[in-house]
Amino acid sequence: MTGTVRVQLEPEQEGEDPKTLVTLGPGDSFGELALLNEKPRAASCVCSSMTCELMIIWKRDFKEILGKSH
Repeated sequence: MTGTVRVQLEPEQEGEDPKTLVTLGPGDSFGELALLNEKPRAASCVCSSMTCELMIIWKRDFKEILGKSH
């Protein structure tokens, strides 16, 4: 990943701002919990720099990578 990504919780009530949990930067990753737990995502990720470049790893490939690491 290049750039910065803000991980945030959507507001509970209309008119409130999202709550930022953490800001991620180059070399960080996100989204693995949804792949591991096979549950809906817990937060939203929003690009917070002028540009972001991300790498996508599909669930099938993620599981294959995990299987080879054991």
